[in-house]
Amino acid sequence: MLAADKRRDAAMRQIAARLLAAVKRIGHPVSYFLWLPLAQEVRADAIAMALRREKIAVSTAHPFAASAHVPHAIRLALGSVGLTRSTKSSRCRNVASQSDRSVAPR
Repeated sequence: MLAADKRRDAAMRQIAARLLAAVKRIGHPVSYFLWLPLAQEVRADAIAMALRREKIAVSTAHPFAASAHVPHAIRLALGSVGLTRSTKSSRCRNVASQSDRSVAPR
């Protein structure tokens, strides 16, 4: 059971890495989440809401900030995007990498 879970987790991370290859991301290789820095032109809350509508678990950086400076990024929970939901992963890549001012002006 543990070996199967580890294989599934590794596959999930590989899929995320492939789908988000063009997007700057920060994370540990065995973590269950990634940080996606955002362009300054977009609002983190608007991006997070758009992804939540797609049933992708994200959060702005605000709840995780350990200082007065809050990074302009969103936190993507890798477990929220199942292996069979690659279209939602693609949507995450598209929303996170876009900087269209008309979608989410800052």
